[in-house]
Amino acid sequence: MSPLSKFRLGVGVAIAVASSLGAAVPMAMHVSAGSGRGAGQSSPAPKPTRGPLSPGPTITASVFQTNPGPLQACSTPPCPANTETAQYIFVQNGNPIVYASGGTARNLVPGAYAVTSIDESITVNGVPQGTAGTWSPPPAGQAPFSGSWPSTVTCPAGPPCNVPTSPAAMPGENVAIFHIAWTHGTGELDGTYIFTFVLHGSVVGGSALDVTVSGRAIDMTR
Repeated sequence: MSPLSKFRLGVGVAIAVASSLGAAVPMAMHVSAGSGRGAGQSSPAPKPTRGPLSPGPTITASVFQTNPGPLQACSTPPCPANTETAQYIFVQNGNPIVYASGGTARNLVPGAYAVTSIDESITVNGVPQGTAGTWSPPPAGQAPFSGSWPSTVTCPAGPPCNVPTSPAAMPGENVAIFHIAWTHGTGELDGTYIFTFVLHGSVVGGSALDVTVSGRAIDMTR
């Protein structure tokens, strides 16, 4: 069942987290697809997935999980904290900071990585469970998650400023580009879950770039 459908049902909810971690969080765990369990572990994190740029540094991604698990199943909302985790997808932009005239939108700054959508998929005990959803920023975004992006608005014709731009990680930033939460419902499989995110976007002044990153494995039980 997709997170959006579960949002409507109110059980096994995948909702956007209302709070923000800010522009840079040193604690963000760098992870890559197929990473090992992270439930209460403090072992060195794997090397992050890297998207090649030509020429220059790389764009990397990482996932920070607020609850590494294990998660207990919840049957009736509101669900307690031990049934939920929130996942923050960070983008680290190693491109050099260059001149940009005042008023340049974030998604137009040279070297910025502008994200157009994110695909989310899930495996349970290593078995693919299909696509959990494709998340898009405003104005085409899904209502529950429209505020989960660091998008800005412009006012090309003067006030009001109401034209949204693509969320972007500017050169030198480590920024949460999207965040989403998961609640383990009683109607879902128990086992070891791995959430994988594929970021679709492009580098300003460069080319299209997809970056894939997975969170640490989370055990979910009754």
